[in-house]
Amino acid sequence: MQGKARLVLRDHGKLGAESGPGGKEGDIRMLLWPAAYTLRYLGCDVLEPVTVHGVHGYHRGARADALHARLVGALAAQEELIAAFDDLPRMPFNADSEFDAEGRLKPGCQSHSPFIRHPA
Repeated sequence: MQGKARLVLRDHGKLGAESGPGGKEGDIRMLLWPAAYTLRYLGCDVLEPVTVHGVHGYHRGARADALHARLVGALAAQEELIAAFDDLPRMPFNADSEFDAEGRLKPGCQSHSPFIRHPA
């Protein structure tokens, strides 16, 4: 896997605000971080996750039409995503050199994850 780029693509039933920082569903980026870190650990470049919001449930009428339009748009966006794959932003991770002998983030090193932070 080393030297390969990986993209986490996720659909989500909630709106972007609900699955963002401070959202009632929790920050989707934080929820995906352990999987992304595992890919980084395996030597992959990990691209910023892509989430398709509002894909949920069984709907009829106008709600079904709106869901269908979102899905059609999401599928159309996949062609652009694949075409731009090599230029997509990478997730930042702390380098191993930014940790001390005990595995703690060194003072003065910025964390790239809410899971890794300096002691209070």
